[in-house]
Amino acid sequence: MLALSIGEFRLLRVLLAHPNTVLSRERMLELTAGSDPQAFDRSIDSQVSRLRKKIETDPRRPQLLKTVWGNGYILAAEVHPA
Repeated sequence: MLALSIGEFRLLRVLLAHPNTVLSRERMLELTAGSDPQAFDRSIDSQVSRLRKKIETDPRRPQLLKTVWGNGYILAAEVHPA
């Protein structure tokens, strides 16, 4: 079993809903935080980093949750609904 924070869970849910799609920090923030005035785009970077540590074999060389420099992040995986 994988223990996730609420923020990590929301982020993973968004990524699974948009596989192989580059999502900007702003878009990810919209989809995870909604209208939370406390949220800011660098919080996404922190959540991505923590999530990588939990799902990647080598978080320093991610294969699933990749950075697309200047654009955002992408879940590079094939997702099949259960």
